[in-house]
Amino acid sequence: MHPGDSQVRQGDPETWRLLIVDDENDVHDATVLALRGLLIEGRPLHCLHAYSAHEAYDILAVERDVAVVLLDVVMESGDAGLCLVKRIREELLDRVIRIILRTGQAGMVPQIETTRVYDINDYKTKSELTRSGLFTCLSVAIRSYRQIRELEDARNDLEEQKQELCRSRGMLRTLAAHQERVREDERTHIARELHDEMGQYLTALRMEASLLAMHVPEPDAEVSQRLRTMRELIDHVIGDTRRMVARLRPGVLDLGLISAATWLAEDFQSRTGTPCLLDAPSEDELEMDGELATTLFRILQESLTNVSRHARATRVDIRIARLDDQLRMEVCDDGQGFDPVQVRSKKTFGLMGIRERVFIYGGSAHIDSHPGSGTRLRIALPLNHRSQRHDPHPDC
Repeated sequence: MHPGDSQVRQGDPETWRLLIVDDENDVHDATVLALRGLLIEGRPLHCLHAYSAHEAYDILAVERDVAVVLLDVVMESGDAGLCLVKRIREELLDRVIRIILRTGQAGMVPQIETTRVYDINDYKTKSELTRSGLFTCLSVAIRSYRQIRELEDARNDLEEQKQELCRSRGMLRTLAAHQERVREDERTHIARELHDEMGQYLTALRMEASLLAMHVPEPDAEVSQRLRTMRELIDHVIGDTRRMVARLRPGVLDLGLISAATWLAEDFQSRTGTPCLLDAPSEDELEMDGELATTLFRILQESLTNVSRHARATRVDIRIARLDDQLRMEVCDDGQGFDPVQVRSKKTFGLMGIRERVFIYGGSAHIDSHPGSGTRLRIALPLNHRSQRHDPHPDC
């Protein structure tokens, strides 16, 4: 080892690190002398020294910022240098470091065959590596090393950014799942309050109005009209309250997804006049928990809302089925359709909300549509969704 050179040390960012591998001391001395004072891309060279392939491997296993290896072919064995090349590429998995083979016996190792078989970057005889020859081949090798390192660094940065983005998306979806559960709890609470409290008060008020009409002695026409109007207004408020309760959380949802979907299809048909047909198995065949049933109900509710607002359909078909451990749902209409690319660019929150609800549970959502050809929404959700929900970034 040359004085002042270290086999294991941190690389100086202001120098290019060169490992000289040769079993002859005079070759090391001559190489260092020839390189003295040379600058490559404005930076000097820092030489490390190894006197066998084994020693070189130990150095490279620790040193990960060596730019170039000047490697003798013949050392402790006739193919020691070539074996080291394979170990660098296959065991250390280092594809960045540049390897220049050099030999003192021209023709001993065929140059073309060696370059074809081994991942080396240059092959020189020692007599070719004069000061100018060394400067030329090292300049080319170091330039290549720098460019590859820059590409590797850029790729690593992109990978880190991708992982960070995946973590962020996972956290956002976890938050969205929590907010959705809170929202459903709040809807259930409000629906219960409207049904139990407001419903009771309105019913009592309707009874009082009826009793008042019975106890007013011979009311004149104006009083009778006002009492009728009062009862009609109360009935109207009672009807609106029931509809609000049903939209917040229909009581039929407690009976299961199929019952809720049947109610939703019938409600859609009665409100829009558009036939809405449901093809679904029995509740017992699905075996899903209430949370997943609520999610699918909300997706179906949003889908039918989109159909009523935009599709101009004359028929809607809903299919629900279980396939192995997945639940499949399709909503098809024969309406005017749309261009998915244009809709995606408009950031429509209805479709975005459907996708996010599905992704939260580790499922998939596909929308097939073309202008004039109707629309088909296909949903697939795992019935064992609880294990999926804890994955912080399931689709990254």
